[in-house]
Amino acid sequence: MKKHILYVLFILAGFSLLAQNEMRVVGKGESLSGEQLIDRSIRDANGETCAGLMISTDLVGLTYTSYNNIVKVNKNPGKDLIFLSPEERVVEVYCSGFFSLKIILNDYGINLKSGEVWQLKVTGDKISDLIPISIITEPEGSDITIDGVYKGTGTVHQLSLGKHNITVSKSGRQTVSKEIEVTSTQVLFNFTLPLLQLKTITISSIPTGAKLYVEGIEEGVTNNQIFRVPGKYKIKLSLSGYFDAEEEITVTETGANTFEYRMNKNSVTLSINIDPADAGVLINKKNYTNKRSIELAPGSYQIEITKNGYKSKSDYVELKLGSPITKTYNLEQLTGSLQFRIKPIEARVTLKQNGVTKENWTGAKIIQNISVGSYTIECTMNGYSNETKPIDITEGVTTELNVNMQRTAQTISNKKEPIGNMVYVEGGTFQMGSDEGESDEKPVHRVTLNSFYIGKYEVTQKEWQEIMGGNPSYFKGDDLPVEKVSWNDVQEYLRKLNAKTGGKYRLPTEAEWEYAARGGASSAGYKYSGSNNLGAVGWYDENSGNKTHTVGTKQPNELGIYDMSGNVWEWCADWYDKNYYASSPSNNPQGPSSGTSRVLRGGCWVNNVYGCRSAYRSWYNPDVRYNSVGFRVVQDL
Repeated sequence: MKKHILYVLFILAGFSLLAQNEMRVVGKGESLSGEQLIDRSIRDANGETCAGLMISTDLVGLTYTSYNNIVKVNKNPGKDLIFLSPEERVVEVYCSGFFSLKIILNDYGINLKSGEVWQLKVTGDKISDLIPISIITEPEGSDITIDGVYKGTGTVHQLSLGKHNITVSKSGRQTVSKEIEVTSTQVLFNFTLPLLQLKTITISSIPTGAKLYVEGIEEGVTNNQIFRVPGKYKIKLSLSGYFDAEEEITVTETGANTFEYRMNKNSVTLSINIDPADAGVLINKKNYTNKRSIELAPGSYQIEITKNGYKSKSDYVELKLGSPITKTYNLEQLTGSLQFRIKPIEARVTLKQNGVTKENWTGAKIIQNISVGSYTIECTMNGYSNETKPIDITEGVTTELNVNMQRTAQTISNKKEPIGNMVYVEGGTFQMGSDEGESDEKPVHRVTLNSFYIGKYEVTQKEWQEIMGGNPSYFKGDDLPVEKVSWNDVQEYLRKLNAKTGGKYRLPTEAEWEYAARGGASSAGYKYSGSNNLGAVGWYDENSGNKTHTVGTKQPNELGIYDMSGNVWEWCADWYDKNYYASSPSNNPQGPSSGTSRVLRGGCWVNNVYGCRSAYRSWYNPDVRYNSVGFRVVQDL
């Protein structure tokens, strides 16, 4: 109640600011005492004959009050006679639409006496028909609309007399509307807005999964249900590949409050047909392999199609909204050739790629236009050890592969069965040395050797550790060739190996080494051990990466022996003499009887192609240890 009283006081105090209709007195009072204008029988509360005040006016509907109370009013058009106590000093005039007018009689020269009448002229300056009213809301700050016009959240408003439609609203509250009537005395109006109850809102989209924002705050993804009080809310739905959906929704106190949206695509369908079908697909460097219908935003894109063994293709497309595109790509296959020979020629050969058989044949074969890539060749024949060879086909290159299958131990009569990975080298005669190499490779001379076994691989670090108990190698790895072993270290290894196994292992003579490296009786006359292409059979300065490699990972030579060109130098049994070839025996030469250095053969990972030739000779002091020097063993029959 106190709050309401304060508002009323505020309205009254503000009348001068809000309404500008005022009454005023014109001139001074005029005595009409000479005229018999007043009924002398009318007396005031004290029994005295009343005095009269004649109000001459152009206003209508005047009313009056006084300090000692009005005794009587005779109303006539344009003139009102007011009966007052002779003691009256103040009269207040009222008129609808005007501020009240307080008249202090003395200020206008009026001195009332019983039976006498004074005349005073009152007029008004009416500028507006509006009067101030107060609209009090609970809660405060509610929105007010009067006669369909929004008036803000203020409390005081100016209205004309009469009836008006008022609507009061606020978020979270029920809206209240009612008709009011404004009179000169009815200027205070109260509105209470009840709290609204939460309502369930269901928001769904096609497709689902769009991010949902309500008044800028994320509310999960569609389809979704949230709670809000009735009112208006701005919502937005956002989904990659689609235009945003934005709308202001109205949540009502009654009804389903369900809102459904169909999202409009902001993407273009790109369809891709590819041969071969399993080729890789990159679009702006993102992988879309195995996807043939792709939704993308409008714009420019780079398409890359790749597959091992095929020429890659690159293309650019411009995607425009509403214009799906279909692209077809046929990759051109990359091919090389294979030239294959095998002994015995009756052996059966199978070519496989990734475990899938591509071709079968027997004997030698030339395959033109074979797809580039990695393959394996499997060779089988009764009485011989099975052979599996890896081979890489390179674009535009004829790859040569020669396989010399090894008879099993049971087929070699009267020959001691080897221990470990040993290859049988059937004795024979060959031309040792080279006229195209260094002076110590000359003269080329005829040498005849007995049959022997030689290590299929260079001695590995694992094999060395099993006998010697340690590993001196610089490059560590069980299947890497042992290195940093001197010639004298090798002799100690052989002594312990023979004691442990009962075998008769030794280092090969220089002649045995070269004979085995050239392919023995099965030699195809290659410059390197197994090929004229050093990269196919050996690790050397251009492909080693400055380190040794696991034994047996390159192609073997005609006898099935690995790494006789490259990887590590290999000690031989002989003393070195650069002039020895001139006086070498023709049968089973053993080298000079003395010297200062021992022979090394085969080249290593740091040598160029020249130093990896089968005929190339080198030497070191028997005490030196280098990370480029290892060995392999032989065993007599």
